[in-house]
Amino acid sequence: MTRIHNPITSRALSIKYVGIGTEVFQIAFIIIAAIILTRETRRRAPQVSQKEVTR
Repeated sequence: MTRIHNPITSRALSIKYVGIGTEVFQIAFIIIAAIILTRETRRRAPQVSQKEVTR
């Protein structure tokens, strides 16, 4: 069963408030995890000094 009508299942399930809340928290988790990963990789990236660039 799916939440959207399609030719395979021919009917859709109802959408409940708990399901909407779950989806919102899942999306928020993915966004927060991506922000943390981005900040950590930037912070741990090797710092290249100007002297090494001109060599």
